[in-house]
Amino acid sequence: MENEKKNKRKALILTIIAVLTLLALVGGATYAYFQAQVGEGKQADVNVKTGTTDSLTFSVSDIEVTTEQTADDNEETQIVIDANQENFKSGDLNRGDGVKATAHLIANDATNSASKTYNVYLNLKNEGEKGLVYTQGESQPELIMQIIGPDSQVYKETIDGLEYKEEISDLKDNTYSGYDITKASGLYTIAKNYNITAEAEAPTAEETQEWQIKIILLNLDANQNDNTGKEVTGEVLIQQEVIPTSLADVCSSEEKVGDCIKELYEQSNYKISNIVYHNAIAALEKEIPNNAKVAGDDSYRFVGANPNNYVCFGSACSNEATSLNYKNLYRIIGLFKNDSDQYEMKIIKADAATKEDLGDTLDPEGSAYSSDAIPNLRFYKGRLTEYANYRWNSTNGTSSGDNNVNMWKNSNLNTENLNKKYYNAIEEPYKTMVVEHEWQVGGTANYQDVKEVYESELGFEKLTETSNNCYTQGNTSDARECNETNDLTYSGDNAHVGLMYLSDYMYGTLPEYWTEIAENYQNDEIKTNNWLYLGIYEWTISRYSAYFDRSRRVDYTGFVNHNTYIYDDIGVRPVVYLTSDVKISGGSGTDADPFTLAM
Repeated sequence: MENEKKNKRKALILTIIAVLTLLALVGGATYAYFQAQVGEGKQADVNVKTGTTDSLTFSVSDIEVTTEQTADDNEETQIVIDANQENFKSGDLNRGDGVKATAHLIANDATNSASKTYNVYLNLKNEGEKGLVYTQGESQPELIMQIIGPDSQVYKETIDGLEYKEEISDLKDNTYSGYDITKASGLYTIAKNYNITAEAEAPTAEETQEWQIKIILLNLDANQNDNTGKEVTGEVLIQQEVIPTSLADVCSSEEKVGDCIKELYEQSNYKISNIVYHNAIAALEKEIPNNAKVAGDDSYRFVGANPNNYVCFGSACSNEATSLNYKNLYRIIGLFKNDSDQYEMKIIKADAATKEDLGDTLDPEGSAYSSDAIPNLRFYKGRLTEYANYRWNSTNGTSSGDNNVNMWKNSNLNTENLNKKYYNAIEEPYKTMVVEHEWQVGGTANYQDVKEVYESELGFEKLTETSNNCYTQGNTSDARECNETNDLTYSGDNAHVGLMYLSDYMYGTLPEYWTEIAENYQNDEIKTNNWLYLGIYEWTISRYSAYFDRSRRVDYTGFVNHNTYIYDDIGVRPVVYLTSDVKISGGSGTDADPFTLAM
């Protein structure tokens, strides 16, 4: 009797999952109409077959784990791996859980022939304090995913973001192979547009395909205490429509990039699209964590570890550090409204600029680093063997210099390196995509969380003409009143290229961390989930307004430092805004296959 109740409960849950998954993530089915739940334990039809309509239906159910693992108690179709002190201890068995996803195609009566495609996804939650870590180093997976495909063979196809590992041993010398998902979290595409065909002479043509997805937490012959008390959950989704995970899934060559970004945001949640719309009401409705911390400027910004937002801003791009075309590789920060309420796309150079990009440092001591001189290579995420270091503003590198003030209009880096050398070298027709921009350069004063930083840089609390934190060229001691037009904004013919704002960098991490103050951005969880973190010293455009000779930088550790003299030698990543008419003409947004642009 108890088992019968459990089975009915599973059937009910499966029905709800099948219908809600298609409604929420797809927005409709191709072949029919949805029927309501008609009673406890009854399977609702997702697609309704008529005499001339093919029927493609899906289901998900539990599967048994093998004898080398212990199953986590899971009555539902969600995968759960629980590594608590009771069930995951020295000498115990591995933990395992899994599901079977099934596609069933019935051809119509008229032709007895049908061929369709469908998609299989794993939505994995494995993050935060409950997320697993590598206790023995990244070469030793601790959580693996095994897949048996419809042909009953081990599935080893490429899954973007995951690495397949062979012959991993547990403490009992059993060997396993599978995808390393020890620290994986988010939506992963197991199979995209997978074909299923049903064909027969009579009376009915039908075909069933099954996918077995199993997750195993390996008990190793080593100290794994750091993973005690952790929990991983996963949900397998099988459906006909593609879940859009990148701009390439929603964008055609005829669409403007801005429209594509908005469409991707609308069709997915932020964990899948890696896009947050900075509108207070929308963020609340979308259940964005720390939604009160959004900028409130109606911008669309990319967030997370790697949102696949690479773009080739030039005639060709390459990942080879020795290639001259590598300089054209950028990443999309997001969409931002201009004064005419049109969205402009903001992009940042994917890696640090070289001396070839920006020209002389105007000081012989400011030469480019050699490959050996790049600080703390273990943090560096780029591919260059050398990059140039520049002063935010200084001609001689001493505190008594003629130009040692943190006003952006007086900066040689701004006027000479970025807006002359760099801008003039942008090739046509890409140069025509770049728009003049009014940069807000009042800066910030204290360590704050990202919302407070944004407000002091660009929002309601930005410096005005009543603040006495501005300095004239050559004035290295006495502050004077600011003039917003002349001092706190930078615009005009020589204002095409700038740097990222401090708030740009801080908003690049997941919204879960937006309550953290700037100095905490060196935390491993925060910086590894921030695609703008490059692992080098680099300047922001945000000056430190409490002093005349300091600006804000990001350290190689991710730490945001305000006490940096403007005559220090620091790396640079140029930033430009592109016209609202820009379109994506190709590419998938990865660093190996960046988006290409057209007008």
